[in-house]
Amino acid sequence: MLNKLYARKLKIAVLAVLPVVFAIIAISLHFLSGKSFMQRVDPEYLHLFNGLNIAIGNLAVEYVFHPGTSIQIIYAISAHIVDIFMPGGSIISKALDNPEQFVHAANILMNLLTAISLFCLGYFSYKHSGNFILAVILQLLPFGNYRIILMSSRIIPEAVMLAPFMILIILIIRYIYDNRRDEHPNLYVIGFAIAGALGMAGKLSYFPFLLPPLFLFPNNNLRFKYLAYTIVATMVFAFPLLVNFGKSWDWYFGMFMHSGRWGEGSSNIVNMDSFPGNILRILKVDVPLSVIAGIALVEVVVCYILGFIRKVKFNNLMLRLLLAFLIVFALSVLMVAKHFAYHYFTPTLMLKIFFIFMMSHLMILMVGQKKIRVFLWVLVLMLSVGMVMPQLAPLRGSARKIIDNTAKYDEDYELLKPYFHNAATLVISSHYRGSPFIQSAFVDGFLISGFLKSTFKEELNKRYPNTYFSLNWTEDFYYWDKFLKAEDFVKTGKPILIYIGEDKEKDLDRIVERIKTAFPEYNTELKLLIKLEFPSEQLYQLSLKRALVPNPKE
Repeated sequence: MLNKLYARKLKIAVLAVLPVVFAIIAISLHFLSGKSFMQRVDPEYLHLFNGLNIAIGNLAVEYVFHPGTSIQIIYAISAHIVDIFMPGGSIISKALDNPEQFVHAANILMNLLTAISLFCLGYFSYKHSGNFILAVILQLLPFGNYRIILMSSRIIPEAVMLAPFMILIILIIRYIYDNRRDEHPNLYVIGFAIAGALGMAGKLSYFPFLLPPLFLFPNNNLRFKYLAYTIVATMVFAFPLLVNFGKSWDWYFGMFMHSGRWGEGSSNIVNMDSFPGNILRILKVDVPLSVIAGIALVEVVVCYILGFIRKVKFNNLMLRLLLAFLIVFALSVLMVAKHFAYHYFTPTLMLKIFFIFMMSHLMILMVGQKKIRVFLWVLVLMLSVGMVMPQLAPLRGSARKIIDNTAKYDEDYELLKPYFHNAATLVISSHYRGSPFIQSAFVDGFLISGFLKSTFKEELNKRYPNTYFSLNWTEDFYYWDKFLKAEDFVKTGKPILIYIGEDKEKDLDRIVERIKTAFPEYNTELKLLIKLEFPSEQLYQLSLKRALVPNPKE
């Protein structure tokens, strides 16, 4: 009896290994990536500002675009943890002084939550099935493709969706092995609804993963209750959607009706010129996953045919579950093909190991002898590990690339450092990925805060009194919630620094022209101070010199 107790404790300890490994790798990659504001403004800094508002009790956040509410809650919780260890000032003041500390804390908390979910997946799978090997196989889910861990080094919706997915699998495993599930169906209805709502609060592209419970429940009454509870729970967890219903409707209806990303493109829902090609690109992201999904489809068809002619009896619950996740896979492919980006497919990559589990489970259930079952599960574990091992090389390659890129970004940072606190007027036209000037990241987070910009306005005015922004949606210069003409802030006796971000070269002419127009009696002299190669960005100095004969306005 004592030996069995020790053996069980040892197995539980082993089940903690993979979650710890996942957290260490993901968090290490995050810190290896260097300064977030130089390359990852969207969505890290967008969620930082909205998360800070939630942290101080401002719940009227207007950010509905993922919706990303779960990320903002993580930011809000981690912000209070950072606040405890940082002396002096308000939480807002500390965040604006040390924003990267708050980004790091959010990433650490997010990955800890993912790791805890991964441990719970292993622990509860072992508890409910009594099969330790099965539990280890399921813990390999986030290791099936190296991109999953890479995404977890950032703070984006696709990374936050991993934990709800694993909670979904925990509930599925419990449901499968619960012989008394019909006695407490509401427990599962509520559990699946909460898991689904947590996923939807991260990003509405989690939608396909809402389908599996519909295939598990035995009657329509439970299915309708599950859908109703999921809608209610989503409105609670993603409360900005409901509070800003008009804005939410316009955004998501525009996304659905237009073929391009972010509601752009033609009003034809799907661009048939790129849609088929996008499907092929997605299927090539992880070729083994696509092949396994194809084999799973064949297995489902064969099982249904054999079941129909009554020659073989399969576990109907597992068969329905495998069919459900095939539909999840297909819907995910179609949704990402409509608005294509590789990282949108990240959570779906976890299906590779899960398909192997479901396909094997369906067959192993038909084997009567326990020893043969154990042997078959060992083979499945070996196959799953065989799918994981090839991910090590590209993961190492990605880590090396991250280190090299960070070194280059740090070089750019050091080159521009002398100009960070320069008293000269600074005009920034930056790429949305950021720049060495942290003001660029701050203005993006500030702009996306909607009515709650007031939380940061005074602090940003104080910190950056000479920084102005050239944005493509206004002819004026933007200054922390004010729109100014060049004559409102340009001082003719002082040089003007102009920072031009990647792909923003055309903005230089626009900025110079607006200043020349405001001061027709001055000649302009433009000097290139620094030219960056990675990415291609430039810092210029513009001087105004009074002309001997005033120039007419051009």
